Amino acid sequence: LVRQATEEEIVPLLNQYAAVLELSQSNTDGLQYLIAEGFADALAGLMAGERPESVAALDDILNVKIALARLNTIENDHEKALWTLRTYRAAFGFDSESLFAQYDVSEYNRSLILKSLLGNGYRMAGNVKTDFFAGLEKYKPAVKNNPSGSRGASVSGVGAVADAIALAEQKNAQPIADAPVFRDLDAAAWAAESITALCKRGILSGDGDGRFRPDDFITREEFVKIAVGAFSLERADAEADFADLDRSAWYYRYIAAAVAANLVMGDSAEENTFGIGRGITREDMAVILYRAAVRFEVPLAGEAARFGDFDTVSAYARDAVAALSGAGVVNGVSGGDFAPRQFATRAMAAKMVYELAALCVE
Repeated sequence: LVRQATEEEIVPLLNQYAAVLELSQSNTDGLQYLIAEGFADALAGLMAGERPESVAALDDILNVKIALARLNTIENDHEKALWTLRTYRAAFGFDSESLFAQYDVSEYNRSLILKSLLGNGYRMAGNVKTDFFAGLEKYKPAVKNNPSGSRGASVSGVGAVADAIALAEQKNAQPIADAPVFRDLDAAAWAAESITALCKRGILSGDGDGRFRPDDFITREEFVKIAVGAFSLERADAEADFADLDRSAWYYRYIAAAVAANLVMGDSAEENTFGIGRGITREDMAVILYRAAVRFEVPLAGEAARFGDFDTVSAYARDAVAALSGAGVVNGVSGGDFAPRQFATRAMAAKMVYELAALCVE
């Protein structure tokens, strides 16, 4: 099927052997819909070149490709686009409706964001996510950010992180791969050292196409994965009971480990939810890292930065922002503000985790 089938044959064969391949019901329904609507070619083009190594891998890949095919074949119908994002939110990596509600986006602006996703011929789910968050940022004005979100001068330096890498390699007896070279780090040179160090340890990775996508927004579960990996907090026996978690999803073990380490407590006590698919704010990122610092008894010395908007930082995050800014782990954005509720980017996450990890070694 994956080695010999032509592009024209792949979708009919997937449909024919759905039961043998133990495809999920969602994928089976998606295949049948695309065939019935005459969109089999859209899926076939996305599947071209895919070489899954197992039945489970095929099901995962197919889920993403069906989601993309359905979105790519919608013509000027934002409600159908919303349905597709909702139905395939795990494949796309975010919950559009929760984000719309969280940031109080008007119905009209929701339609504009959704329509901006149509007709783009997406081949990667990450690009859909990037464009969605860009639209969300556009129609929900926020404080403009200084790309670094951290002090230019590091209190830790390259040496500490190099020591951390060497120490981890020696302790775990695991070889460390050469750091990848990304072609899109020029605009995020301030975070290149951090990104390279974390990628070298396998804590971060690019998009598979030679890019790191430093300005992409990062979700709450994605950041937790980075934090858990950076501080070696994974636990096989950890559990989490947030109402919006899927125990079979990739993120579950990382969130469970973060709960066991007291790094996260969810985003809504009343609804007992974690906030899957939602962008993580700068203040929430600071809180998670501050809890990691407390856990590892990292001394956070230094005078707290005097942010112009510190009074807008949520009460639960003020100690974290003050302590981490004093230690040089975080700093402000343009204008001397911290922008506590601004979405964090992948580059910001890498920089902050890198700085704290280095302090742990020191």
